[in-house]
Amino acid sequence: MREEAGVFPIGRPIFHPIQEWRFTMGFFSHRSTDEKKTMFLAAVQMAMADGHLEPSEFAWCMLIAARLGLTEPEVKSVIDNPDSVNFTVPESKKERALNLIELIHVSESDGDVSPEELKVLVAFAILYGFSAEQLKSIIIQMAHDENIGNILASVS
Repeated sequence: MREEAGVFPIGRPIFHPIQEWRFTMGFFSHRSTDEKKTMFLAAVQMAMADGHLEPSEFAWCMLIAARLGLTEPEVKSVIDNPDSVNFTVPESKKERALNLIELIHVSESDGDVSPEELKVLVAFAILYGFSAEQLKSIIIQMAHDENIGNILASVS
């Protein structure tokens, strides 16, 4: 495991698709269309932070779109016209934490978190009301196979 920027442990893959899919399937269903489009746009921005979109990053973004229940025209609209999205941050700290966890998954899905991706992660953490230290704590918990429910409980 290496320390990026002296702060964040980034190493082996930390996402667990089967566990995450079970947990989050219904979690996004009650969100507004604006929140869903915002989350998808954030995932795409995270994936593009290093200037290129790896197939694994694209796949994770599309998985998020499916979880969110976005239609193909909605996905195309967000990709083609990102400025049209009414950027909406969830009110619930738990929902903001889940968004951040999803973005960590996207950033790590290609097996490497670039310095640019790390900067974007920190920016989203701050936007969602979390400090860089809280982001580091979430990443460490994820790296140690911590149950996602426990992670959400620790930040709520």
